[in-house]
Order: sequence, then structure tokens, then C-alpha cells
Amino acid sequence: MMFFRVIISSVAALFFMISTIAMAQILTPKVKAFMSYDYHAGLQNWEVELDAYGRVYVANNEGLLVYDGAVWKLFQTPNKTIVRSIHIDSNLNRIYVGAQDEIGYFEIGPDGNLCYVSLLNSLPEEDRYFEDVWSIHSFQGKLFFQTNKKVLIYSEEGFESYDPENKVDFLSHENGELLLHDISKGLLRYSERGWTVFGTHPDWKTKGIRGVIRQENEEYLILTHNGDCYRLLKNGKVISGVTLASGALRGLKVNMVGSLRKGVWAVGTMDGQIILIDDHGILLKKLNKDNGLKMGAIRSVTADVMNNIWIGTDVGVAYIGVDDPLQMIVPNTQQPTKIYDASYYGGTLYLATAHGLLRLNEDQQYVKLDDRIGEVWNLQQIGSKLFVFYENGLAEVEGRQLRQIVQGKGTWMLSSEEVKQKVGFHLLGTYQGLSWLGLHSVASSVEYPVTDQVQMSTRFLWYDASHNMVWLSHPYRGVTKINFDSGGNFRSAKTYHTADGLPSDMNNYVFHIQGQLVVSTGDGLYTYSADRDRFVKSDFYHSIFGNKLVQYIEEDSDGNIWFVNEKKVGVVYFDGNRSLENVKVYYFPELTGRLIAGFEKINPVSSNKVLFGGYEGLFQLDFDQFRKRNGLFGVSVSSVKSVGAVEKVLYGGFIQANLQQDHLTISHPIDYADNAIEIVYAVPGLQEYHVTYSSLLVGVDKDWSFWSTEQKRSYFNLPPGKYEFQVRAKNNVDQLSPIQTISFEILPPWYLTILAKALYVILTMGALYYLVRFLNKRHERILKNQQYLHDLELKANQQLIGELEKEKLVNEIQYKNKELSLNTMHLLQRGKLLSTLNEELRPALKNRDEDPYLVMERMSKFIKNAERSDQDWEQFVSHFDKVNNNYLSRLKKEHPSLTANDLRLCAYLILNFNNKEISQLLNVTGKAIEVSRYRLRKKLMLDTEEGLFDYLSRFNNQ
Repeated sequence: MMFFRVIISSVAALFFMISTIAMAQILTPKVKAFMSYDYHAGLQNWEVELDAYGRVYVANNEGLLVYDGAVWKLFQTPNKTIVRSIHIDSNLNRIYVGAQDEIGYFEIGPDGNLCYVSLLNSLPEEDRYFEDVWSIHSFQGKLFFQTNKKVLIYSEEGFESYDPENKVDFLSHENGELLLHDISKGLLRYSERGWTVFGTHPDWKTKGIRGVIRQENEEYLILTHNGDCYRLLKNGKVISGVTLASGALRGLKVNMVGSLRKGVWAVGTMDGQIILIDDHGILLKKLNKDNGLKMGAIRSVTADVMNNIWIGTDVGVAYIGVDDPLQMIVPNTQQPTKIYDASYYGGTLYLATAHGLLRLNEDQQYVKLDDRIGEVWNLQQIGSKLFVFYENGLAEVEGRQLRQIVQGKGTWMLSSEEVKQKVGFHLLGTYQGLSWLGLHSVASSVEYPVTDQVQMSTRFLWYDASHNMVWLSHPYRGVTKINFDSGGNFRSAKTYHTADGLPSDMNNYVFHIQGQLVVSTGDGLYTYSADRDRFVKSDFYHSIFGNKLVQYIEEDSDGNIWFVNEKKVGVVYFDGNRSLENVKVYYFPELTGRLIAGFEKINPVSSNKVLFGGYEGLFQLDFDQFRKRNGLFGVSVSSVKSVGAVEKVLYGGFIQANLQQDHLTISHPIDYADNAIEIVYAVPGLQEYHVTYSSLLVGVDKDWSFWSTEQKRSYFNLPPGKYEFQVRAKNNVDQLSPIQTISFEILPPWYLTILAKALYVILTMGALYYLVRFLNKRHERILKNQQYLHDLELKANQQLIGELEKEKLVNEIQYKNKELSLNTMHLLQRGKLLSTLNEELRPALKNRDEDPYLVMERMSKFIKNAERSDQDWEQFVSHFDKVNNNYLSRLKKEHPSLTANDLRLCAYLILNFNNKEISQLLNVTGKAIEVSRYRLRKKLMLDTEEGLFDYLSRFNNQ
């Protein structure tokens, strides 16, 4: 019983392996080719290696090529000859190279650049002419350089060599063994005791060995240049004629055999094929021109950390994503065709193409089923049947043939469920509208329209079995609901428009998610409210999609929502229950614009097999592998350059093993003249697709930059100081890389250096010293000048004071003269008056009989007449003019209209008499004086703002 279980298990495992290999064979991985015009070096590439950071090193006809995910860099040996082999020693920061008559290494310097060191002079003179170095291997602390003539062995003590009798055509280090093929001796193994023969065969001398694969039973498979395979047993016996890779190598010229990972080997051929086999020689996958690999002879194959491979060929370098989650299926690489849909049915792959229905047969060839079938739009599995919808009918797959169900009418799709109360009938969407399709038996079927009330091409439909209704949509005719009666017959139809909640009658697509109707519109996703019989915008889907038009939606068995919007393909993944907190939206930029516009189709067969129809072929995504990528990727700084008038490389991008890997420092400060900086960064290699970057220059940028595919940042006119640039990367599953930091310092300009500042201090102190001396002397001169001017001013002031005092004295004398004149006039007047009175009184005294009253009355009249006497005034005027420089005469001349009373008033005003004093002198009232002053102002034509006294005083001083 146990024996049978073992047999059954072995058969099942073999069947699984065969199906897996068959599946791998039909998948076409992504091939990214780099030609000579991409990397600007020679055509042929002899060896490819990757370092721990994912950088790609290539032995090229013109030197050592390095690709860091952003740019290619070429490093040449001193003699600029062909580099055929490389070996990376990360511990010593060295990349050893073997060229024509040249061996040495590129050493990583502290500034991240590579500097070449030749080992040629360390060789004895007789060993320096060895032509090409075909391979380099490290083993037991020594380096082995394989040439045609000998093997050069380098250690700390220097060089030694292994000299064959004839030629060495193979040297390999695999599975902890260093193996060499000496044509004269056979296959040798190296140990501490030296080289020992452990296998030989006469064919190997002429055919040459290209690969040795060690098996678990300590036997070996030996592959020769012409594709023959031999088995080397533990006892040393060699078995020839071993069939390898199902005979795929028969007749091929093998260039190389290399281990990609444990249990997987790559065989590269002259005609440009890569054949992947396991330890037992079983074929795993063939890569050739049918898979898009058109790169010429394969010289080297190596794997990256994601198990994808890099190859060096005669015409370039290529990356092949053999283990990418996304692969392609192309039935005919010579004549690509559009694939609308695909389905795995009965363990066989069927493709709905623009040229008919294709089936993958046992020989991994695509054959067409029924030449009468034209363009196939859709494949739909309902129960155990696979239906084919094409431009002129509907068919069902039966074995390797098609059974026609509907002919002469284009069809789109079927309802997945039978209509209630109408056993055996499904709803069929056709070019002309909605039809009943009765599938009563294998031999017969019936198809007829549901109603003539709704006539439109029905490509989008969903039958709601719980409510016995069907929803239809047309991009240009809105959304229609058809209700059925209890007998399953047509009852009514209603078309929904903007009045029913839809944002427009155009671009509406009917889908169903979780058994619920969802209509995609130009304003986002809407759901149907049965209570209100109208459509409402879904808050749940709005929070995911916003107001975008989603052209296609498909729900998988796990409840995830696959969609297409604006030619971008994505999935709404629920990491748990269907709540917004568990939503993750993944996009697949590799598919953007590659699905057939207007006929997008996604078929989520399982979580590791999602199919997408496309213009170039079929795309298959392993979503489980896509999500489970570990995210162990890093971003590195490729270079730091000054991009001023003269470009300078400030940092070369290579990292010494003994330095902190995530925080780099440019060891030499940067001159201020080089303060225009360009920083290039990348995720090395191509192990991460569609990476976006965000960066920050601390102290300059306010925040991290927006995520972008741009792989460089430029800064201009950076001021002097120390800077820290940070960059991080994100892949399309939102995994973040660690932050990579590089620090650098920009020196101040020469005029701001410490030496310049010290010079400035010295010059400033000297200038201040001489300035102080100059100012002191100037101050002395100014003091002398000021003293001289002071003396002159003092002398002038003294003269001015003398003149002023003299003038004052004169004025005082004149004033005294004026007073004396006035007093004299008054004395004269008084004397005259008294004399006159005396003369008048004397007769009265003599005549005592005269009435005293009459005498008194006569005296009063006399006094009044004396007061009015013009003779006295004339005498006053004469004296006043003499004292005041003819003032009244001049005033009369200036103003002829003035009367004697006016002049008298002016004279009194000049003498500074007030109104009361003037009224007493003139023997009139004060009111009369005010009137006289008013009239005088008018005659003098004075402004209201100008005072009468001011004017008269100013006139007096003229």
C-alpha cells in the first residue's frame, strides 16, 4: 500500500512539474535590451556580474561598464583593450578585470570613484604576454586568472601559475569547487595539494568543456561546446550521449553554463538562446527570439536578488524578468495579434483573439479552432461549459471542437444564472439587443428577442435573480431596467436618465459587485436605491475612485476589485474585511495603455493568475507574488556633479565596504565656484519596476519633494555651508526603501575664507589706523581754521557791536531830539497860551466893573480857539518833520488824499499815543478817534490783515 502511495505521489509531483514547466514555457518575460548606443561602448559583452547593491558590471570590448539603474559608466584600462572577464571583491573594494595582456583592478576611492591599479608589473617578465583573460575566480584566498596558455594565480605573496601542456579552455568555481579543463590531462579539481585529475574523456579535447553541473549524488553533468552532454560518475567513469533538456541542446553551440541559483542553471548558446535547466538537466524554460530575446550570441548569464537575469551578448546587454510577477503570452511573435480575453478551461488555455479562437495544444503550440470563427470578443465559463462570443454568433467548446449555438448574429455575453420561472433560459446580449437563449439540450438551442421595446447593442448586462430583473447599459443610451413577471416573461422596461439621479445619459456602464448593481459614470460610481427608484453616488466607492470614470470593473473570488480607468490598470485590495481602513489600491504601470481601449477585459482566474487582454498579447499576473515582494531594495546615490561652466564629478557613486552604507560623505569640500550641484540617484538594476523617488536637501527644501520617477535633483547657487541630501524610493506596492543620505560641504568663496577674513581684519585695522591719523590731522587743520574763523568772526562781531552801539546811540539821540522837539513845542504853545491869557486878563483886572461871568466866558472861547489853531499845528508839523526825516511830508506825498487831521492822527500814532490820549489832544471823543482810524486805513488802502501802526512805523523807517 505504501508503495502505491509513493508511486501516486511521484506521478502527481511529476505531473505538477510538467504542467509548471509547460506553463513557464508559454509565458514570455519582459526583456529590456541595452544596445551600444544606450551605454556608449563596444558591441560585445563578455561577462556580467552584480554586486551586493544590485549594480551591474559588464566586461565590454572597450572596458568595464557599470550600470546603477540610472546611467551607464565606462571605465577603461590603460591600454584600452577588450575586457573579457571581471570579478568583484566587495571586502577589498575592488573590481578585478582581465584584458588583453593586462590584469589589474579598479579600486573604490573615498570619493566614490574607481581608480585603476595594474598588476602587470607584479608578474614575471615571461608571464606578461598572455593575450586574453577569459575568467577570474576567487578560491581559498587566491585569485585565478584563466588565459589560453596558463592560469595565473595571485595571492598576497605575489603571482604563481599553472602551465598546461597544451591549453586551458575552461575554469569554473561552482558549489565550493574550482574546476579546470586541461585539454591534455582532462578535468582537474583544485585543493590545498594542488590540481588533481578526476575525469577525462577523449571527446573533450576536441569539443571543449563549457559547463560542469554537480548533482546531489556527487555525479557531474559535463556540457561541451557542441551541445553534447556527458555524465561523470563517482568512480570516474564517463557516460556519453546523455540527453539533456529534452534534447533542446541538440545541435546547438554552447558558449557558457552558469548557476543562477540553487538548482537552476543557465545555458547560453551561439544562436542567442538561453535554456534553463535544473541539476538533473530537466528543461525549465527556453528563452529565444520567440520570447522576444533577439540579442545574438549569449556570452554570460547571471541572476539578481529577485531571481531575474542579466545577460551579456554579442550585440548588447539585456535584462530578462524570468521571475517577474507580470509575464506575457504571445501566440505568434512574428505576427502579434490583439487578445480580447483568455480562459483556462479543462487545463487548457484558450485565447479570444482578433483572428479567432486559439487553443494551446500538448506541444505548446497555438492552434485555431474552426476557421469559420472570426473576431472573438469574450470567453465565459458558466458551470462546466465554456462559451465563445464572436462577431457572427455564439459557440460552445466541446473537446477540441466548437458547437455552434447562434449563427448570423454578433454576441457579447450571457447572464451567469438562468432566469427564474424560465428553466433552461439565459439572457443573451447581442449586437441587436437582449435575447432569450434556451439551452435545453446539447443537440438543440433556441434564441429569440426578449422585447422589441429595447433595441440596442447589449454588451453590458447583469441579471438580478433576487428581484427577477435585468439591468442593461449602452455608453450612449443610458441605463435600462427590464422587469419580468412571475412566469418569467417580459413585463416592463424603464430607462434611467439624469432626472433619475444619473449625472449624464452618456458613458454609463453596468457592473455588479458583491451582488449589488454598480453603474460607472463620468462622475464616479453610483448605486441603485430600490426604495427611491433612483441612482445615488456611492460614498464608499467615491472615497476610493473619486469622480473618475471607471471603464471596467471585475470582482475576484476574494472580493478584490480589479478596474481600468483612464487606461490605467489597478486593483482595490481588501486586507481584511470590506472597510475603507483595509483598502489598498495598487496600480500596474506596466499595463498602462496596453489593454484594448473600449474592450478592456480582466479575468482573475485565481490569486496567482490574473489575465489581461491586450494589444500585443495576453498578460498574466501572479498577484500573490506581486504582493509578497519583501521590499528589500535600496536607493543609492549614483553621482554628485558640479554642473557649472565646467562639469566636475564630485562623487562617483561607488561605496567602500568599510563605510556607513546609508550615510555617505563627500570627503573633499566643494569649491564655491562649483556650487551648482546635480545629484543622480536610482534603485540599482531593474529588480524594482516603476519606482518613484522623493528627496530632501536639509536646510534648503522645506519638505520632501513629491513622489516622481525623476532620478535627479539640481540645486543652483548654494551658499557656503554643510548640507545633507536625503533620498528614498517607493515601489508600486507602496514599499519604502531606507533613506540614503549623503553629506557635503561647500566652501565659501575666496573672499569669504578665514585667510581672506584675517586679511580683511589686518587691512581694516591698517585702514582705521591711517584713517585715525588722517582724521586727527584733519581735525587739527579744522581746529586751526575754526580758530582763525572764530577770530575773524570775533573781530567782525566786535565791529558790528560797535556799529550797533553807535547806531543805538544815534537812535537814542534822535529819540531824545524828538522828545526835546515835542517838549519844546509844548513849552512854546504853553508859553504862548499863558502870554495870551495874561494879555486878556489884564484889561479885566483894570475894569473891575466888568461882569466876571463874561470874562470867564471870553476866556473859555479863547482857549478853544487856541486849541483849534492851525498855526500851532503847522509849527508842530515843522518840528515833527525835522525830527523824523520829513515823515509827514513824505506820507502826504505818498497819499495825497490825507487831510491835516489825518496827518495829525498819523503823527500821534507814530508817537505811540493811545486812543484816549489822542482824543484829549484833539478834544474829541474816543468813538470819533476809532472812526478816524477806520477812514485813515481806507485812504492808505491797507489790507485787513495789516495793522495801521505797523504800516506807519514801516513807512517811517523807509
